[in-house]
Order: sequence, then C-alpha cells, then structure tokens
Amino acid sequence: MFVLADGAGGEDAGDIASYLATTVIAEELAGTVHRAQRLSHAGFSLAMDQDALPAPPTEKEIQESIQEATQAAHQAIIEYATDAGLGGTYATVVVGAYYNSKLHYGWVGDSRIYVINEDHEKISLLTKDHAKVQRYEDQDKIDSVEAHVHPDGNEIDRALGGRAGMDPVDTAPMVETASVPLFEDDIVAFMSDGVIDAQTEYREL
Repeated sequence: MFVLADGAGGEDAGDIASYLATTVIAEELAGTVHRAQRLSHAGFSLAMDQDALPAPPTEKEIQESIQEATQAAHQAIIEYATDAGLGGTYATVVVGAYYNSKLHYGWVGDSRIYVINEDHEKISLLTKDHAKVQRYEDQDKIDSVEAHVHPDGNEIDRALGGRAGMDPVDTAPMVETASVPLFEDDIVAFMSDGVIDAQTEYREL
C-alpha cells in the first residue's frame, strides 16, 4: 500500500491536510490490503483448501476501497478544519495497492503515478492531472510547452478537504481509479507536482 499527498492552502493548513490524507487513507485501506495479503498464501507452500477460505477481493472491490478511503480522508480534513476554524485546508493525493501482480490505484488533483521500465526505455504516466492547465491542453487551447509555463499552472480542479463549515458529503471530490499489470522490472514512482515542476526538461526525462 502506498499513499502520497501534497498539501495546499498555506503552509500550516497544507501540512495538516496532507498528514490527515496519508494517515486516514492508510488506516481505512488497511483492512482490504490485509485481507488480500492473508488470502495470498501461495508462497508459503501450504496445502490449504481454497474453497474453505473467503473469496479474495476483486479488482473492482480494491478500487472501491481506494475510493472510500480517499473520501474518508476528505471528510476528516473538513471536520478538522471546521473544529479548528481553518480556512482552505486542501491536499492532492495518489494511492496505490499492489496485489495479484497488479497496481490498483486512485488519485485526486495533480500528484502523479508513473511506471518506469528501464529495460524498455519507457515511462508511462498512469494519472491525468485534475488541473486547469490540463483542461486547457485537452481542449487544444494550449500545447504541452505552453502548459508547463502557463500562469494557471498551480490551479487544480479537484482536491481533498476544504474550509471550515463545508459539507464533506456535498463537496466530496470524484476519485478516479484504475488497475494496471506490473512486471518484475517495473519501477513505480509516486510524486507530487513539485518534483515535476523542479525539472524544466521533465517531458524529455
């Protein structure tokens, strides 16, 4: 299980939002991950009757667990902001669970997940930014070069959290999810937009 969050809304509020996002998601997702792990006993050479065990989680169930855990984090951030009287308390997040040779993942905002395969010299971006500049690029209003230097580059369309008094249900962001197979020589990189923005030649890299 992997969780990375990037806070927004000011230094203190962003730190709190990212802390709550990572800890709440890990706690909420732990049950599904441990269930999957318990039912994956092939490496222990145990003569267990598979029919006597509960069914392992399906791809859809794991993705739904990621969505539910992420929504729980959204609610926890808003509840804290309300109790503490904070203004904008936001975080972007990427979540992954590795099971059955697949990475099951979800995201909100502009933090990203890449799969890197050095042998094949290939870098695959698994996520798509929930950001204003990404929307401009999708609408062919700007190209990839303009997107990297656009003045709206730090504006996101989706995030976890909010301000004091907001309804966590009505404001719950849509969590996108998917699953991809992973191979032995694949490297998975979870990163915030800060890692990308620090590399001026990141598209070539």
